[in-house]
Amino acid sequence: PWLRGEPLDGEPVAVFNGSGIISDPWVLRDGDVYRMWFTLVPNPQDPTPTLGIATAESRDGQSWRTTGEHVLAPDPKGW
Repeated sequence: PWLRGEPLDGEPVAVFNGSGIISDPWVLRDGDVYRMWFTLVPNPQDPTPTLGIATAESRDGQSWRTTGEHVLAPDPKGW
């Protein structure tokens, strides 16, 4: 795991979380809540998977809650 003060380097992270692929996380501390935005492909086995942005929240930065739905996604014509 990443520890505060350590550099963030290396390969980009992509994780299959059981309901989709998440990657490119970006975290912001907002008062006593951590907010994360990340790229989500909800169904990677779909012949035309939809790539979009989803969010999650955490009180401790370790356990995250998300709906697993896009908050920003392209329409059928694209971005």
